[in-house]
Amino acid sequence: MKEKIILIEKGKEGVVLPEEYLRSLELIPGAEVEIELDRKKRRIIIKPVREENFLKHFRDSMETMA
Repeated sequence: MKEKIILIEKGKEGVVLPEEYLRSLELIPGAEVEIELDRKKRRIIIKPVREENFLKHFRDSMETMA
């Protein structure tokens, strides 16, 4: 899949990640990720930080709304 680098705000760029990728990794907006740069292979690696539990997030949100 090809994506373009977009300007988020002055001095910050980003890439839009497909929703199916985020769901597969159980990531939601605001979730923490670890970013690694592999200079030899010229790759950026994004990994989920498992401190935030996807289901717990929604349970807490539902309890707040109740």
